[in-house]
Amino acid sequence: MGYGVNAASAQCSDRVQGPIPDTAQLGRAIQDIRSEKPKMTGEGLAEAAVLDKAHVNRAENHGRNFTWKTLGRIAEALDVPISALVLKAEEIAALEESSKPRRR
Repeated sequence: MGYGVNAASAQCSDRVQGPIPDTAQLGRAIQDIRSEKPKMTGEGLAEAAVLDKAHVNRAENHGRNFTWKTLGRIAEALDVPISALVLKAEEIAALEESSKPRRR
């Protein structure tokens, strides 16, 4: 009853192929998705997620490590699944990787 690579691949077909995002890129993903929400400020996000304003600020701007519970609260406040935040972070990581100068 093991899960093979094919089963995992089938479930993650829209995953961006590339570098794994870090917490700073996840923070930028949160900020990008929040900016798409009309009138959603960092303070409004903190209030909706029942988090301290400074905590949200550090997550968005400084790549603060946070728990899955906190990430879930943020996703719920933004009305998106956690997977949307992760996919956006993967896109950011891929863009940053592609813009790096290549070593010879």
